[in-house]
Amino acid sequence: MLENGSAASGSRPENIRYNNCRAVLGLFCHTDRLSVHEITERFNLSKTATMNIINFLLSTGIIYLYGKGEPVGTSGKKPSLYALNPSYKYSVVAGIEGDYIVAELLDFRLNKINFYLHRAYDRSYKAFIEGASIAVKHVLDRAKLTGKDLYAIALYTGGIVDAKSGVLLRPITHSDWDNDLPVVRDLKSALDFDVPVYMDNVCRFGGYFELLKRPDNWNLTILSLFIDENGVGGSLIQNGTIARGKNGLIGEFGHITTNYTMAEKCKCGRYGCFETVVTGSRVVERARKALATAKTPSSAQHSIKRIGDLFAHADNGDAFARSQLDFVAEQFANMLYNMQIMYDPDMVIIQGLYASSGTYFKQNLSQAVNELSLYSIAKGLRLIFDEFDFREAVTIGASFYCREQFINSDSLFDMT
Repeated sequence: MLENGSAASGSRPENIRYNNCRAVLGLFCHTDRLSVHEITERFNLSKTATMNIINFLLSTGIIYLYGKGEPVGTSGKKPSLYALNPSYKYSVVAGIEGDYIVAELLDFRLNKINFYLHRAYDRSYKAFIEGASIAVKHVLDRAKLTGKDLYAIALYTGGIVDAKSGVLLRPITHSDWDNDLPVVRDLKSALDFDVPVYMDNVCRFGGYFELLKRPDNWNLTILSLFIDENGVGGSLIQNGTIARGKNGLIGEFGHITTNYTMAEKCKCGRYGCFETVVTGSRVVERARKALATAKTPSSAQHSIKRIGDLFAHADNGDAFARSQLDFVAEQFANMLYNMQIMYDPDMVIIQGLYASSGTYFKQNLSQAVNELSLYSIAKGLRLIFDEFDFREAVTIGASFYCREQFINSDSLFDMT
């Protein structure tokens, strides 16, 4: 993240100007509009220094003169307001959605412009690369743009990703694909223009979105945990940077063992994985089996079709539904205990199915986490349930990530 708290330091004048400019641009990225006075106050810059930065950013087209604001003080003079230019550059975010490749075009303010769904002729890797190329070109054609109007393309996928090299190490959700696939290289070869391409696991982009939603938490350690019907993923962000690990394994939280007595086999081949306990389909399957042998009638007897039904019955006081969710909450607490030991996060953000899990489960989980916490140190841990649509979070988070790489690039500014 660009420095938002104060003007950056630097021993040489050109370094100071460079870093101050980046810091001011970072503020524009998180603010609707700004006046010169607001910038000088925020960064403790002189008015002359601020105007030099504003004029430079205006000359690049990355900001524009928005209009006039309300008078400040007794002078009655309306200050000029400046804002980030949404049409300065664009990004395309592409990924796999079942049998489709979806591509979405976003402007520089991360507003979605249009999208295109491409139906692949089969589920092969080759068809994915060809489909991604077609989808990217189509969204650009719809907007009457070319590759020169893009600052980046982002690719999201399931599986284990080496984001630095752009290689899909293990395509877990596409077991028929080979390992170690050079996705970024192959997509760039399929396009007829040159643009930076970034690839990462879908949950990392979804987690990165939380920095955009909560920019005040940039300097914290944030752990996100996403659960849907069939899988678990997540991300670890430390001081605004996605932590991936040497082999891209950070975020594969579903394969941490939380119960050594479980007989259900995980798709990784092991037993007792967190994923086998908490995914929506596994919870419902386990509840139905328990109901079939239950001696005490339950209001949930004939109405458990999805995990949301258990959440609703638990909130209404059903003892059976609560017993099923108590077990799930216990596994969550075990998982979060492990995460506290490993990463000592400032906050944990729950995304996906459990973000809207009802009052009973949320309260039960919060209590279980506090009780299990080592030495009760983590009682101050912020446990946040984010109900924002995860798919939207992935798209916006990926575009946001691309924009951060762009505005932090060495070639963006020439202050000499």
